[in-house]
Amino acid sequence: MLQAFDTHIAKEAPELQYEYMQLEILTNRAAGASLDDEGQDIGTPLLSWRESFILPHMCARVSRDLLAPLRESLHRVIESGSAEGAEPYLAVLALQKKDVPLFRLLVKKGAPLKATQDGNTICLLEQTIAASDLQGSFMPIAERIELMDWLVTRGADIAAVKEEDVLLLSEGSIKASDDAAGAILDWFLRRGYELDKSRAVTLLLHAGAFTTYQNLIEDGLLPVPPQELETAWGRRTPLQLAAGAREPAPDMLRWLLSLGYNPNALPGGDDSAQTPLDACLTGMQYLSKGLGEAEDTRLRGKLEMLDILLQHGALPTAQTRDLLPINAELEREIVELFRKHGHHITAGADPYNACCVPE
Repeated sequence: MLQAFDTHIAKEAPELQYEYMQLEILTNRAAGASLDDEGQDIGTPLLSWRESFILPHMCARVSRDLLAPLRESLHRVIESGSAEGAEPYLAVLALQKKDVPLFRLLVKKGAPLKATQDGNTICLLEQTIAASDLQGSFMPIAERIELMDWLVTRGADIAAVKEEDVLLLSEGSIKASDDAAGAILDWFLRRGYELDKSRAVTLLLHAGAFTTYQNLIEDGLLPVPPQELETAWGRRTPLQLAAGAREPAPDMLRWLLSLGYNPNALPGGDDSAQTPLDACLTGMQYLSKGLGEAEDTRLRGKLEMLDILLQHGALPTAQTRDLLPINAELEREIVELFRKHGHHITAGADPYNACCVPE
């Protein structure tokens, strides 16, 4: 995976590992990420004159020295007109830089589609699925899918990608709030790739990939979700997964409810598990209005999901009290939503800290 690239670079210049760590410390300080001994944020620290002088020089030195072997390899490719025998990580670096023309050129010139170096297997198809820069910013999914198709036409074997990696890469896309999870799973399933169907369904529900999932069901590639699914977080109902997704998926929720799923059902009768309603509130807890259009859109979608659940008979629980978001304006809207559906309201000492609890 991409982490192997960092390991390879570190091996190429072991004498710079200490400086590399110092660079991390300085850049963290420059970004205001320093913590005191108790782990509490102490605000944005000022760099000393020495640190301010060292930081840009250290950045230049680390970049120049660690990437030198790859630059030399690229020059050899340019001079010889062939990428056969070149550093396998050269194409990976092009992906990290999101330089698609360079990546295509290297593959056309013979860069290996799969190679082993330093004990690591470098599979370009797998690297393309996860194509992102060192800051974790993904290449747009449409570009990744186009490159994956192109690699297959040039002989890349999808069987060379491990099933666990496909699932983990899809899961990672969800965590990054990326829309790629459904597209990645769809791409592999439509090419006859054998995936654990239960885990694929779990990921699609959690991603809120409604249209993709329905199309896969209609084409017989995935089943309608069972009443319960085994996930990395224990057993969950489909409604729990869809309601708790970071990205709002009201259409997915309506569809599941239309299939007759009980909005108050818990997996295996586990009373300690979160209901779909509480899972939805948990997803809203760390979102705040007024922090940007994207966040506000998410909140509007999550409020719509909360309304849908209440319309279908979802009931507040003892947990609901502690799940209202720390945001006065949003909290008032949620309280009014519960009141609209006839649920008892108990106000706290703070008039904006009302709690929805059963009678």
